[in-house]
Amino acid sequence: MKKILLLNDSKKGVLNLPEFKNHKIKIYRSDNFQEACGIMLHDYIDLFIIDTVATDSDGDSVGGIRFAEAIRRVQQYCFTPIIFLSYLEDPKLFMYEQLHCYAFMEKPYDRSELIKVVETALEFPKPQIKKRNLYIKDEGIIYSMKIQDILYIKSERRRLYIYTKKEAFTVKNRTLENIIEEISSGDFVRCSRFYVVNKRHIKSIDYVNRIITITGTKEEIDIGPSMIKSMKSKFSS
Repeated sequence: MKKILLLNDSKKGVLNLPEFKNHKIKIYRSDNFQEACGIMLHDYIDLFIIDTVATDSDGDSVGGIRFAEAIRRVQQYCFTPIIFLSYLEDPKLFMYEQLHCYAFMEKPYDRSELIKVVETALEFPKPQIKKRNLYIKDEGIIYSMKIQDILYIKSERRRLYIYTKKEAFTVKNRTLENIIEEISSGDFVRCSRFYVVNKRHIKSIDYVNRIITITGTKEEIDIGPSMIKSMKSKFSS
């Protein structure tokens, strides 16, 4: 299933699933910078569509451009197609070239043309990202671990516990938010205030009892009540 993230002042309109020949498409809609950043870090996005007048957390109209810059700072999105929706007289047009956008649609744009551009962009293969390592300090020693080997991360009493296939590490003075930002992978999903799991290692999800089991470990990980809806959305495909 291909996934599109649309950043627009209004969560309505612009794109609708029935308009596509390939209905195996999921569209995330956001109307603000902070929410859009959260979505792209918690799921892998195949195409970004950005309205340049979208606002940031301060109501600044350059939120769309800021979001494009944030996208390119995440390794797995260095070459992911971005389509901009804007007016040609936009004074920041030069930034679109620097951000390597896939297409620029001038408002008012032709809807059928936008659909064609989107369908073509979705044919791009996912970029092959080199295996990366995470470096952490535990008891004065710096350790290197392959990010894909991390099973889950737990936050408890101002410490993080990182569990891999073979061992566990304790990290002080770091938060889950810090680690998620450093890892910058859509494979990692936050399921509660205290846990982040690598969805590639999930064995089962019990939504009734709010429990996740991970391959290679007997620990049962709780799903926060407020996270049930977003978890179902992320794994609906």
